[in-house]
Amino acid sequence: MIVALTAGETFCATIDAEAVSVVAYFRGASSHDVTATPTGRSWRLDADTTAWAPGEYRWQAWVTTSTGSKRVVADYPLTLRPSLVGETAMITKTKAVEIVEKLEAMIAGGIIAEGVKSYQINNRQLENYGVGELLDLLKYWRGRMIEERRRARGQSPLGPRIAVHC
Repeated sequence: MIVALTAGETFCATIDAEAVSVVAYFRGASSHDVTATPTGRSWRLDADTTAWAPGEYRWQAWVTTSTGSKRVVADYPLTLRPSLVGETAMITKTKAVEIVEKLEAMIAGGIIAEGVKSYQINNRQLENYGVGELLDLLKYWRGRMIEERRRARGQSPLGPRIAVHC
C-alpha cells in the first residue's frame, strides 16, 4: 500500500490491536513520532502533515502489549507532495505555456518581430509566419500544455486518477 498525500493533509489510519500503546514512526525527509489514541478495541492514528518536509517517507506502527512486548503492525512507504497553499513564490512556466503565450501575442499582433519565419541578410529578405501557420502551431502547443497540466495533476489521458485514503 503506497500512500500519497499533500503537505497539510492529515494522515490517518485505524489499527486493530489490543495494546497499551501504539506509536507510529515516520522517517524520511524529516522525522515524526505520532501516538495513536484508543477508540474501543482499536487505535486511531491522526498525523497533521502541515509542518512536515515534502519527500519520501517510510512509516511503521509499533504496538506495545500489556506484557511489555512490542511488535510492528504496519510498515509502508508514504509520499508527501509539496502544498501550494500559502505559496507566494512565482511558479515557473513550462516551455509549452511560454510558447502558447508568445503565439497568442503574435496572432494578436503584439510581437511581430518574433513571428519571423526566415530572413536573408545580403538581399534583406524577411518572411513572417502566416496566420494559418500560427494557428496550427497554437493548436499543437495548446495540446502539449493541456497534457502537461494533466500530468502535473496526476491524471492520465483517460481521466482523473483516483486515490483512496482517509
